[in-house]
Amino acid sequence: MVVKLNKGLGIESKRRTRQFNAENNGSYTSDNTTEIIIDLSSANELYDFTNGYLLFDIVGAQTGGSAVDFQNWAASSWIRELRIEDRSGKSIGRPVNHYNGLARMTYETKSNNEANSSYLDTLEGAKAATGDATVSRQYAHRFLSHIFTAQDYYPANLHSGLRIILTLESAANVLTYDGTVPVYTLSNVHYVCDAI
Repeated sequence: MVVKLNKGLGIESKRRTRQFNAENNGSYTSDNTTEIIIDLSSANELYDFTNGYLLFDIVGAQTGGSAVDFQNWAASSWIRELRIEDRSGKSIGRPVNHYNGLARMTYETKSNNEANSSYLDTLEGAKAATGDATVSRQYAHRFLSHIFTAQDYYPANLHSGLRIILTLESAANVLTYDGTVPVYTLSNVHYVCDAI
C-alpha cells in the first residue's frame, strides 16, 4: 500500500478535480462567525493536494465611508487557526495557531525587496474589484502545513474523508479604516483538489 501511494510508483486509473463547499452555503461574516468547516468526503478516493487551493470571495465595507483597502492583505490573513480532523473528530496533526503569521513569514522568506510590495498578491492569486464603499476580492490560497504539503497521495478514504476547520481572524486584527473597524464577509468558500 505504501508503494501505491507514491506518485512515481502507482498507476492512476482516473483523476478528476473535486470541489468541496463549506458549510452554511459558504458565507461567513466577521462579526458573527468564528469557524468555517469544509467537509472533504471520500468513498474510494485518494487526494492529491499538490494543486489544492482554498478559494473564496471577500467583501469589506466601511459604513458611511470610502472603500476599505485590502491591498496589504493576503488570503491567509483572514485565517487565525487551521485544524484538520477525520470524520470521527480526531485531530490529524496539531492545530496551527496564528496561521496567518506563519503564512506571512513563509511568503516573506520566498520574496525579495523588489517584490515586497506585490508578493502577497502574486503568491496568493488575489484579484480586486472596487466599489463606492466596499472592496471585493477573489482569493486563492494553498495551505502551508499539515497533510497539504505532502508530495504523495493522501488516503482520506481510509477514514471516510477529512474536515478542514478554519477559525477566522478578528476584523480588528486585519482591517482598520480611519480608526474604525469595518466588517468583512467571506462567501463562495470552497476547497478544490484532485481526487484519484
